[in-house]
Amino acid sequence: MIALGQIVDALRNAPELLTPVVIYLIKTFTLVQTETLQEIVLQVKPEEETEMMSIYARELIAKGEALGEARGEHKRAVSMVLRQIQRKFGSMSSQVQAQVENAELSTLEDWADRILDARTLSDLFETQEQAIMH
Repeated sequence: MIALGQIVDALRNAPELLTPVVIYLIKTFTLVQTETLQEIVLQVKPEEETEMMSIYARELIAKGEALGEARGEHKRAVSMVLRQIQRKFGSMSSQVQAQVENAELSTLEDWADRILDARTLSDLFETQEQAIMH
């Protein structure tokens, strides 16, 4: 891997940059393998391997927790909007359910607000641009 060699060479000349570079790699490149980061650390500052890999582990845990929280928030919003639709409009098609389940969190939040004024499902799912044109 050419990039790995270049990173190692650059860090050997400035080893005080090791920690911020490792953290940057973890946060930026989600596909960076544990072994790749460990190889960089071992070649640049082997005496800091334990500390750097501990930082790596903490960053991965934080990233996983954030992802889990985002998924949980999305799941709760989907559940809430589906309940609101069911309560206001009755049964819904599988297409409507899929549309809600696949919506972004910001869209779900918008729909949760708009359901109060929507007279139909079409009103609810109408975009801001469509609403202005009416």
